[in-house]
Amino acid sequence: MIDQNVTFSSWVLFILFWLLWILMFIAAILIVALSPGCAVKIAPSWWQSAIAYHIWTPSFQDSDGDGLGDFNGAIDRLENIRRLGVQAVWASPLLLSDNFSDAIRDHRAVDSKLGVNADVDTFIEAAHNKGLKVVMSMPIAVTSNEHDWFIRSSRASLPENANYSGYYHWRRSGAFPFMSEFKNTTIYYMHYDSKPNWPILNWQNNALRNDMFDIFSYWIDKGIDGFQLSGIEYLARISNGTAPDIFSYWIDKGIDGFQLSGIEYLARISNGTAPNWPAIFDVLRDIKNHIETYANRSEVAKDKKIILYAYRDNAKENDKRQLASSGLDSIVNYELGMIGRGNQICYSNEDSVAGCVHELLSDILSFHKDNEEVIPMWEFGNPFLSRLASRVQSNKQAEILTMIQLLLPGTNSIYYGEEIGMRDLSNNSMTLPQRGAMQWDDSRNAGFSSATSPKVDVDPDFKEVNWARQYGQSRSQLKMFQKLAKMRQRDKTLAFGSTHIGTLIDGGFTLTRYPDGQNSTVGNVLVGAVNLGTSAVSLPLHEIPMLEGKNLGKGEVVTATSNAEAYYPRQPIDLSGGILTLPAEQGITVKFAE
Repeated sequence: MIDQNVTFSSWVLFILFWLLWILMFIAAILIVALSPGCAVKIAPSWWQSAIAYHIWTPSFQDSDGDGLGDFNGAIDRLENIRRLGVQAVWASPLLLSDNFSDAIRDHRAVDSKLGVNADVDTFIEAAHNKGLKVVMSMPIAVTSNEHDWFIRSSRASLPENANYSGYYHWRRSGAFPFMSEFKNTTIYYMHYDSKPNWPILNWQNNALRNDMFDIFSYWIDKGIDGFQLSGIEYLARISNGTAPDIFSYWIDKGIDGFQLSGIEYLARISNGTAPNWPAIFDVLRDIKNHIETYANRSEVAKDKKIILYAYRDNAKENDKRQLASSGLDSIVNYELGMIGRGNQICYSNEDSVAGCVHELLSDILSFHKDNEEVIPMWEFGNPFLSRLASRVQSNKQAEILTMIQLLLPGTNSIYYGEEIGMRDLSNNSMTLPQRGAMQWDDSRNAGFSSATSPKVDVDPDFKEVNWARQYGQSRSQLKMFQKLAKMRQRDKTLAFGSTHIGTLIDGGFTLTRYPDGQNSTVGNVLVGAVNLGTSAVSLPLHEIPMLEGKNLGKGEVVTATSNAEAYYPRQPIDLSGGILTLPAEQGITVKFAE
């Protein structure tokens, strides 16, 4: 009897043990599941810290001796681009167009002056083999009046062309700006400002929209990693030249009433068509949705992040927020392209651009700090701007600004030749000043072309300013660029850390990158110190976050501008006094031991 009771008790205890264990296990799961956890961190896209090297293809490298750059030439120079430490090559122009413009004649064809489609296929494959992404300029708002779509749209009365009738904006009345009569027919079409040969596409037409989506799909299947969307302000227009139809837009969204502000401006003289931004945002969202959906289905682009970015000149802070929320991965900070000695942005009484650079950077960095969803994209130069060294009238200051650019958070676009300090061509050149031939070496035509008379002019300073010369020197602007570019690839603080801009003192200031979080140390801090002035300056370091009250005796120079003779990479530097003194027109970057 006792044995039976013991056996029964043992089984009861055994069952109770396992029931208790199961209940504890379930409770643990519930605690984990129901407790507020840490925010899930999304891995940053490759684009968010990338450097894109922007080439103007006709001026980059000629492969066949016809005097004009081409894609086979660009293929030959991919190794040079890779050595710079950049992550992407941005090729423009690429598509068949009128004179290398946004007036596209065929969205699927490469401009024959630059090569054939197979050359671009090889270019994309070769770039990928070197670990480089490829992005392209995609004009999406206008075409040439020689485009097959426009020709067929203008003949839409024919049954075979009927589907194209709504691809462009046509109307019977032309008493508005941006409208031109089509071949004395009393029928008018809308076009780009002062460019009648650039008719504007009608993105409200579903057939046109689907054709454009197919074009994105075509280039995604070719291996393109991203698109610069050109001309977004022309994606949707107000045909009568007044203002966007905001009332209709919000009524469609369900708004029942409006408080009318600014009624004194209800009647104004109109002088041209205006962008319909609410409709533009909708178009951009649709483009983004199509690209993401298609990329997930594509065998070529499976699991690939396809990047979209664009310019919008004179964009206000709210404009940038809206563009980001509509699907753009980056909006170019156009403000840096306005920096130049004595212009309307920089102060005419300054002997440098220090004041306007500091002011612009302070404002833009503050905006991005408060709007982390808007990924910054920094650019000093592009095919439509005077070159940086010419704008600031100083190669030394241009090199400092390039160093600053590489220290900034987010994405960077570097225009070809900026890494060696190329300047504009002279005003009597047949080539646009900022599109001079790339200066590769000191040989004939700067190594750009073997032609007797190249179609692209070469600046006479190529004997002294060229890629091969600077690559072979231990200290040069190119070597400074390369050092920081490669550091961005491996240093998370430089790629994704916080940013602090110091006080402007006599043309000098600091730009500091430091990691987020309470556990970061002085050893994670990277300080860029620059002097754009014409005399030496002493910059305080203890005003910098993470350095206040810290021992700065064990500093080390990471890199320096090519003229900073007192400093060199890996040089130990004692900054325990909290002051860093820089001679005129020099810059260095410094890190500290723990």
